[in-house]
Amino acid sequence: MFLIFEGIDGSGKSTHIKKLYELLSKMGVDVDISKGDLASKEAPIASLFTKLLKGEQFPSNELSLLMKMANLKYLYEYNATSQIYIFDRHIFSIYSDMYALGVDIDKYDDLFKMFNKIDRVYYFNTSPYDTYKRKEGKVTYAETGGPTYSVNGEITKDNFIKFQNDIKKGFELGLSKYVDPAKIVQLEGTNSIEENFAIIEADIISLLESAKGINDK
Repeated sequence: MFLIFEGIDGSGKSTHIKKLYELLSKMGVDVDISKGDLASKEAPIASLFTKLLKGEQFPSNELSLLMKMANLKYLYEYNATSQIYIFDRHIFSIYSDMYALGVDIDKYDDLFKMFNKIDRVYYFNTSPYDTYKRKEGKVTYAETGGPTYSVNGEITKDNFIKFQNDIKKGFELGLSKYVDPAKIVQLEGTNSIEENFAIIEADIISLLESAKGINDK
């Protein structure tokens, strides 16, 4: 079962993923995650991408996003063998980045369609103003749109808000184009962590019960 967590930077994905991982582990479910300390395996393409971002030469928008897509393909082929696999970002983040950064999205349509193994998307509908406050203004160059949104390399609140708003528009387009609406659970940024996780927990239990019912037949 493939679960995807999506949303703009600072929307709460990592916090909820950790809580879900802990819940499923306590339930005895074989669960894995795409990145972070809880992931069972490393992602070499993602590691290379991170090194490029930290270097003096910022990679081209198109190259960096294609690297993200290659990393996603790697995770599907080599890592995703658990009963439940949780993706912290998926093709919708790539699509929204391409949209915001002005990359020609249409020519990659066939590539996006390859990633159709999706059981649920948990999308955090959060305001960039709220996430900026949550991050206490500690945002990165990439989170403010990189060279596309900052000619002089400035890391500003205005750049963050503008870029993240454009990212949100990209999410709306990508989600409507590449996933069944019935598989999307929208989580409001105005809710508390407890409120949103209660929604996720109830949905996961329902998914597991449905899967068990199918396997029992």
